[in-house]
Amino acid sequence: MTTTAKQLTSHRMELAATIQRLTSRDGDFATQVPGLWLYHRTAPSAGTCQVYAPALALIAQGSKKVTAGKATYAYGEATWLLTPLNMPVVSHVVKASAAAPYLACALMLDLAVAREMMTEEDMLAQVTPPAGRAVTTGPITADLLNVMLRLIRLLDVPQDIPVMARLLHQEVLYRLLTSEPGAMLRQIVTAGTQSHRISRAVDWLRANFREPLRVEELALHARMGESTLHHHFRALTGYSPLQFQKQLRLFEARRLMLVEGVDAASAAFATGYESPTQFSREYRRQFGQPPMRDVTQNREVESSARSVYA
Repeated sequence: MTTTAKQLTSHRMELAATIQRLTSRDGDFATQVPGLWLYHRTAPSAGTCQVYAPALALIAQGSKKVTAGKATYAYGEATWLLTPLNMPVVSHVVKASAAAPYLACALMLDLAVAREMMTEEDMLAQVTPPAGRAVTTGPITADLLNVMLRLIRLLDVPQDIPVMARLLHQEVLYRLLTSEPGAMLRQIVTAGTQSHRISRAVDWLRANFREPLRVEELALHARMGESTLHHHFRALTGYSPLQFQKQLRLFEARRLMLVEGVDAASAAFATGYESPTQFSREYRRQFGQPPMRDVTQNREVESSARSVYA
């Protein structure tokens, strides 16, 4: 085993042991470090529907798959997952047991800070149009694993968090922005690119998904023509704008029913549906059964997912 491989294994084992010590049971755990979450699962999970925020996720032990649109991304102990914009996804913990639990961490990324960092001349030179979707996986490097480990170590020295967490967050962004798989992130945070314009459209839909979708208004907000918007939106997210909005509505309605105990009709109206019948029809098409039957079967599993990035 090479020195780098030994270092990676050592860091990953320390990361797993630290997450195990700080969590000790199944769940999603917010930490004192801004934007840092820890995850612990002792069994594989069925599909969990969530809207992932811009974030980097690392798995210290176990494996997972995430489906966004028609694309599925598998990642585990040697791979990171990056979502550089808000994305509705279905996630499955694939490998987990009581003896060897799924242990992971995620850092919510401040894209405004990434945008400032991209003003550096050497980074701007790397802005090339990448192919593929916004969701990205990449190999875990010793540098990236090391900085995430140092972030988590801050939990044992909370007096250092106010200053060091900000600096380490910047280092995480630097490692991503200067990596080959970070091409999409560079595109999204660089003003004037098509990916950046689509990210503006995504942010607008995320904030206004309850409202009727007017594509011309969305295109105006993104500063794109309607046909260009449709083409690049689907290329980046795997959804049309209308499909994206529908996912946001259905996922939020399901959360309201599962976690907050809201009835189906109230969840429908709260998420922008004008007709409970239409809501029930689209819900069944998405989840395979009517709202209340689905909620009854899945309440215990889904209600344990508290964060935006489990």
